[in-house]
Amino acid sequence: MTADELTGLRRVLYEKLVKVFDDGVLEPHEQKELRELYGLGKLTLIDVRDVFGIFLRDTWATAMADGVLEDAEKAKLRAIVAGLKLPSDLVAEDVKRAIAD
Repeated sequence: MTADELTGLRRVLYEKLVKVFDDGVLEPHEQKELRELYGLGKLTLIDVRDVFGIFLRDTWATAMADGVLEDAEKAKLRAIVAGLKLPSDLVAEDVKRAIAD
């Protein structure tokens, strides 16, 4: 699935992720907004995991579009993985390697 195929609250969650991570930092009030959105009970855990995974994949693709991972891009990827508390199975091996060093 791609971001373009997301609908309803899944789409809203994706767009909120884009907005809150635009500066590469997840502020406490932004984290609260995200929790409120997926805490409404209208998104399943599977929905949230899918959207988080798509968002990370898209962010990685954008960062690697020029073939070079800049420090700011690496920091943003780290912030996404840590801020969203992504489980290991949602983080691609390429991303794990890139943010490990």
